[in-house]
Amino acid sequence: MAIVSNNSGAAVREYLGKHGLTHLVGDAVVGRAYGKPHLMKPDPSPIEAALRLLGVEPNAAVLVGDSVTDVEASRAAGVACIGYANKPGKRDVLAGADAVIEDMRLFAEYLARVPVVAPR
Repeated sequence: MAIVSNNSGAAVREYLGKHGLTHLVGDAVVGRAYGKPHLMKPDPSPIEAALRLLGVEPNAAVLVGDSVTDVEASRAAGVACIGYANKPGKRDVLAGADAVIEDMRLFAEYLARVPVVAPR
């Protein structure tokens, strides 16, 4: 698992540390490139960097995101996208995703039951 964010990577790592979640992601955090806003999502570069960190091909990955730019970036990177409709009205905004979920807890419970296949 990796985190791809338009926020700073340092801020994401700090959040993970404060909430005891660093072990779930390790070093696989890709934040915005300093001084290069054109490389933020919807540009696929951050997703491509995460794929390289994980050693997986785009067709073996899925991005869960809550914004149109997440959907656009995943499309540009060749990665499937699950839209997270975390607010009223977001389901329609994220209609371009491969699927849309509204409950992250149910999604996490599902993922906990799915066997993990290590990349080759």
